[in-house]
Amino acid sequence: MQPMNQFHIREATPEDSAALQGIQARSPQGTGLRFTTVNKPDFFARARVYHRPRVFVAEQEGILLGSAASGLREVTLAGETHRAGYEFQYFVDPAHRRKGVASALHRHIEAVLRSEGASFSYLLTAEDNLPSMRLFEKEGFTLYRTLRAPFLLPYKKMVAPGQGAVRPAVPEDLPAIAKLLNETWNGFVLYKPYTAESLQESLACLHGFSLENLFVLERNGGNLTACVGYWDWRKITEITVQALNTRLKIIRAALNLAGLMTSAPSLPGPGETLTQWCLTPVGFSSPEALRAVLVSINNRAVAERVGQLFLVGERRSHWFSALRGFFTADTLTHLYVKPLVDAFSLPSDAPVFLDAVDL
Repeated sequence: MQPMNQFHIREATPEDSAALQGIQARSPQGTGLRFTTVNKPDFFARARVYHRPRVFVAEQEGILLGSAASGLREVTLAGETHRAGYEFQYFVDPAHRRKGVASALHRHIEAVLRSEGASFSYLLTAEDNLPSMRLFEKEGFTLYRTLRAPFLLPYKKMVAPGQGAVRPAVPEDLPAIAKLLNETWNGFVLYKPYTAESLQESLACLHGFSLENLFVLERNGGNLTACVGYWDWRKITEITVQALNTRLKIIRAALNLAGLMTSAPSLPGPGETLTQWCLTPVGFSSPEALRAVLVSINNRAVAERVGQLFLVGERRSHWFSALRGFFTADTLTHLYVKPLVDAFSLPSDAPVFLDAVDL
């Protein structure tokens, strides 16, 4: 009989979908904050956000043991364009953990990324996902930055500040939106400037997204000063809470108590499924302009009974002041990086851009 620690890695096929969804459902992530993530209805839609998306499986005697995915993204560093590999959605069937499955998947992905010319690879872990952190540190990744990932909890309509007119984008806005995004994130690590064409291509990768999901703030004279898109995450994945960490337990208890006396947001507990919109792309000339668009999206989320809006950024970013008046439940995410070519490093003091779709 083949030894239990021998398995092979191959690229996943559509025929693997049901088995992979089953493993996902049996594989909670995290330690304090734990949740299951199941790609539904199309398992592979999550990966198609990226250039050259690939999903790999570890298999033994026809049985799938685990999976991981990767994609490529171009980023600008010190004026030069680099290919970055993004690794995501590692999961291993609980019955086959501690057998080197995740490590073997990573080594295979790394070889693929090197062959495709990636200068470095990066990945994200939730703030208290200790097993993942230990695994990837053992595989040569180092913690580059810890970022803030706030979840806005829409529960009541808000009054938009008088910054201008908020409306859905139209195709003619794409050049101005690309310019606004580039001005917002100029100098940020992991950002690559857009053209109108590349922005359109990027948005087309978001399943179920259209320009009707992208709101802009237009001031007198036709200037666009903020834009925020909302991508319905429920069309991609089903996220179910298994356990909350101590901080989120306290927030949930306080909200439940407040809800007995007045209108208050709610935070899902164990066994409940999240209803999320991912906020992307995000560009703005000022936090005040950004807040005006966020208020409009909040009000739409309330009308459509969406429970959470999420985005991500540096923990001390000035633009988080745009969230005043919103109720947020903050989480943290760790950004890990591994060089794939000699003498490569990311600047230690530059701010980081991270697209919320990576979460």
